[in-house]
Amino acid sequence: MHDNHVQAVGEERFKTWFPTKTLMAQGIPVALATDAPVADYYPLPHIETAITRVNPVDGSPGSLAPEEAISLEEAIKAYTITPAYILGWENKIGSIEEGKYADMVILDNNLFEIEPSEISEVKIFKTIFEGEVVYDR
Repeated sequence: MHDNHVQAVGEERFKTWFPTKTLMAQGIPVALATDAPVADYYPLPHIETAITRVNPVDGSPGSLAPEEAISLEEAIKAYTITPAYILGWENKIGSIEEGKYADMVILDNNLFEIEPSEISEVKIFKTIFEGEVVYDR
């Protein structure tokens, strides 16, 4: 699994690659991102990977440090409110609250009602940016 990464950092270091759960447990704010243009911009496969520690896109066998898996709730926070906090914009973005920008997506499935391995297949139904619909499937 992930041979190019193991080759770059070595087997021992690779065992602790992306220690998401460990960092969160120590109270360190962890922001997840899509890392575009290096990786796909669509966040749901990345959220699935954070939960399952298996990449649903590249077909790599096995999992990456499964003990570092986080919950769906933690992954969503790491994609929304935590990056806003890190940027110092938590009063403007990152959660749906009165007085904040109305930036959100509506999905065609409830992530909390499906298997984690199905998250990458969920599609965006609607995107709202600053209160305006900018994408409507």
